[in-house]
Amino acid sequence: MSDAADDRIAELERAVRADPGGPGFAALAELYRRAGRLADAERVVRNGLARTPRSSEGRAVLLLVLADAGRAADARRQLESWADAALARTAALPMLPPTAEPLAAGVSEIEFEDAFAAAEPDLSQMITPDSIAEEAARQDAASDDRSPLASSGAFATRTMADLLERQGDRRGAARIRAALGESEASPAERNAAAIAALERWLENVRRLHP
Repeated sequence: MSDAADDRIAELERAVRADPGGPGFAALAELYRRAGRLADAERVVRNGLARTPRSSEGRAVLLLVLADAGRAADARRQLESWADAALARTAALPMLPPTAEPLAAGVSEIEFEDAFAAAEPDLSQMITPDSIAEEAARQDAASDDRSPLASSGAFATRTMADLLERQGDRRGAARIRAALGESEASPAERNAAAIAALERWLENVRRLHP
């Protein structure tokens, strides 16, 4: 082996003497194995596993040492003992009954209903094409025809209707214009408007409660 490898072994040997189950025991055993020192490798790794039995590195090195020594039966027995230990630990864990529902445990029906009610959106705070149309109708009804500003509200809502139509929202534009008295909505158009309003309400719910 090279001088660097010898220095590394010497360093690990000092660490393992101070703490046989420390993080360096598996590395020292592996260096011994690669150097052909199988007896030393097995001694170091077994001492380390006695103190740190769940070290995956230590277990892997021990199996390699046994394989290099041609001791396949010993390697198999070692694997079976680890498997038995894992089964014993699993058997000690508490098991949930088949009908248990962990996510619903501890939540009463009243608490669930209260939580659902708290999640309902405040519809008065939502701005939709329907609310714009209703506001336009109120402004139009309250306006004074003699005032030079009488048409400002209608102008603003017509602009909004044009903007919605350019964005592809023809239903929203139609509802605003209908509220201004510029068109008479057919039953089919009213149904389409109702469906569109419901779709926007659902989208607002998703935004408020992602």
